Formats: sequence, C-alpha cells, structure tokens
Amino acid sequence: MCTYVLNDADKKKTSDRVLWTDTHNLNASPGEAWREMHATWQDRVRLKRTAGVDLRGRDNTKPVLHMTLSWHPDDRPTPDHMKEASLSALKAIGLDGHQVLMAAHDDKKHLHMHLIINTVDPATGRTAPMKYTKERLSRWAEAYEKEYGLRIEQRVENNERRDKLKAQRERNATEILMAGEQGKVPPEAMPYVPVKGRSPNRTEWMARQDIIAQMTAMRERHEQPYSRDRSVLASKHKQQHDDIWQSMKAATEQVREHVSSEYRPRWRELFQKQRKEVAYLENAVVDQTVRRGSIKTTKRNRGRNILERALFVYQNRDRLGYHLPLSPKEMTELIANPDKLMKRVLARQDDDRRFLGRLQRRRANELGDVIKQQHRTRIENLAAQHRAERQELADQHKTAVDDHASFAQAKEELASQAQASPEPAPPRPFKRGPANERMSDTFAKVAENPTPPAARQFKQAAASEKLSRAEQIRRDMEAWRKRNDGKDFGREL
Repeated sequence: MCTYVLNDADKKKTSDRVLWTDTHNLNASPGEAWREMHATWQDRVRLKRTAGVDLRGRDNTKPVLHMTLSWHPDDRPTPDHMKEASLSALKAIGLDGHQVLMAAHDDKKHLHMHLIINTVDPATGRTAPMKYTKERLSRWAEAYEKEYGLRIEQRVENNERRDKLKAQRERNATEILMAGEQGKVPPEAMPYVPVKGRSPNRTEWMARQDIIAQMTAMRERHEQPYSRDRSVLASKHKQQHDDIWQSMKAATEQVREHVSSEYRPRWRELFQKQRKEVAYLENAVVDQTVRRGSIKTTKRNRGRNILERALFVYQNRDRLGYHLPLSPKEMTELIANPDKLMKRVLARQDDDRRFLGRLQRRRANELGDVIKQQHRTRIENLAAQHRAERQELADQHKTAVDDHASFAQAKEELASQAQASPEPAPPRPFKRGPANERMSDTFAKVAENPTPPAARQFKQAAASEKLSRAEQIRRDMEAWRKRNDGKDFGREL
C-alpha cells in the first residue's frame, strides 16, 4: 500500500503523480515509514505490558487503514491546508495519536490525499476503536464544508436523518420501558433503518455488472483510435529525438575535424624535428677502417664524435632528464654510451607525441562539451514538449471517453440493445455432479416438504401471537436459563 501511494499506479519506479509526502508521529522518512509502522505492530504486546494494558481480547492482524480525502476539481488547496485538514479528520475519528503516512496526488481532475494509518497505538499498543467511523467522518466533513462555505446537500440530509432516527429510537426505548411499569402493552421496537440505502440484491448486482461490462466495451472501442494516435505521436517524437542526436553527432565530428586541422601543422613540425634529431645522432656514428696485415676490415666506431654527443647531451640535459637537469654521472653515461643515448632520445620523442595528442584531445573535448551542452538543452526542451503533447492527447482521450462511455450511456445502450433483441438469453446449463455427490432420496423428500407438521404448527402459533422485540428477548433469556441452570446469561452468551 505504501508503494502504491508513493509511486505511480502502473510504474513503481516513477512518482510523477505525487505532489508531496509527509509523516505524522513517525521518525522515518516517507519511503521507510512502513518499516517503523510494522515494527510498532510487532511490538504491540510489549507496548501493552509496558503501558499496563490488559492483554486479553482479539489480536490485531490487519493494522493498516487506508483513507482518502478529496477536494472539488475547482479547489486548489495548499499543502499546508491539505495537511491541516487531514490531521483534523484524524482527530475526529480518534487517530491523531497514531502513525500516519500522507501523500498528495494530482493524477485525477481533483486533488486528493492518501492516508496510510497504523491502527496500533504506538504509546499503548492497543487497537484503535473504529466504531461509527464513517458517521464521525461524515459529521466532520459537514463541519468542514460549513467552515469553508461549501454545502453538500446529500451529506446534510443524511446527517439530519441520522439525528432524527436517533431521537426516534430513544423515544421508542423510553416508551418500551415505561409501558411495563404502567401496565400497558409495550410498542414494537423500532427496526433498524440504514441511512445510506441498502445493499443491492443479486439481481441488481448482476444488472450493474452487465452495465459495467458494457461500459468497459465502449471504452475499449474508444481506446483503438487513441492507441493509433499514440503510436503516431510516439514515432514522431522518436524521429525528432533521433534528429537532434544525429545533428549533435555531426557537430561533434565537425569539431574534431576542425581541431585535427588546427593541430596538423604542429604534428608536422614535431615529426620533422624528431627526424632531424635522430639523423643527427646517427650521423655522429662514423666508419673506421682497420688494417690487420693484408686484411682490411670496416667497423662501426661510436666513440669518435664524443664531443658532438657531449654538446647534444648538455644542450638537452633538461629534456633528457624528464624536466629535471641530468646529474654529471648521468650525462657521462649517455655521452659514453651512444645506444643508451639513442634509447633515451626515442623515449622522450614518444612522450612528446603523447603530450601533443593529449593537448589535441583536450581541445576537442572542450569544444565538444559546448556542443553537448547546447544539444542537452535542446533535448530537455524537446522532452518537456513531448510530455505536454502526450498529456494533451491523454486528456483529449479521457474527455472523449467520459463523454461517450459513461455509466449512464452504457445503461442506455444496454437497454436499447435489449429492445432491439427482445429474445431472452438462453438459461445457463446446469451441470450435475457425479452420482455420489447428488442429493440422497431422503434429502430429496425433505426438500419436497421442508416443514414437518410439528414445526408447521409451531410457526402457525408463533405467527398468531405477535411479540414485541423486548418480550421475545425476555422469553429467549428465560429459555436459556432453564437449559443452563446456575450460569450467568450475559457472561456465557
């Protein structure tokens, strides 16, 4: 239940319909309120013992009470007013001291509040008395409407009728008590008369279900064009969204091409400088001819241009030392070892290329971020536009459905269909069970004549003697005492 009121009806991960949430007598957040309520319900026995409450009585196995407060579609109460009205309603039914989760919704034409109430008192562990709750809420609603200049005629009429019936029952009870003392025949007890009508019988209930089924079919007929319009609108929105992403992709590629052309001269200059550097070091290595007797051999001599290497190492001491000057020992090792010098130079050249690549990527990312931010703003505006269009289409569909698929229209359509085809519907086939589950012959005879002669005489005698409600209760009590000699009627019953 808490998940339902804190999220959308069909999606548990979104909460677009929730305007605001709040709690009452809870320390937890609205999302975790159910945990604290559940803990209170689990500790109900311990709370009763701590408060000195009697542990006897029926256990509370269903502590959740769900209540809603709704306003007229033209009314736009503030959150403070909605919360104040909710607390006032809770106080009217004696639940202002209980734990409550509040959630305001706007998914319908009228603003309404959902109240999830823990019926276990967090102070005593007792279950809240819920007797006459609807009547007390009706009285509170009437007072609320009078305070804010509203008037619901049906509610006022119902409460006035309740007061009138209550006064009649009190007079009737007084007359019954006084009639025995005065030796008069007591009047019959006033029967219970519900104020808000009676529950429908089976025929009415089935007729209502037929009307609801007809209304559902009418709504489904209106749903088909709406589904097509929604599909067309979704395709349009997807195309617009894809166009923005394609334009952003093209702009990003254009930015990268611009940065690449901007850095192309720097790359050319770097490669030329590195090739000259490598050529200089290779030319510093010369051939040396050695004669051994009559044999002439040629070998690579790497120690001939030591001065040139020394000059190169000294001029590039910061660069070869990774931005720290080379020590005399390191400089001596590089001058004396041409292979080590070439390896160090090639490593520094790789670092220079990586550094320039990082600069180029950074420049491209900076310009790309500007493009992305511009397109992100366009996407957010487009998403807001799409939400408004979807909501407008949904409102149009709901208005069309409400205008052409209401309960009254479904009832009229069902009546017109019945007039067009007056043939009664075929009766439902009665499926008999197996032989061992059928009525026995004895039960069949009893079903043919359900009232035995003795019971028939008793009913006739009872029908001839009209007893008041008080007299019937008195006779029932006397008969019970005869069957249960020495027992207390009220306690045992």
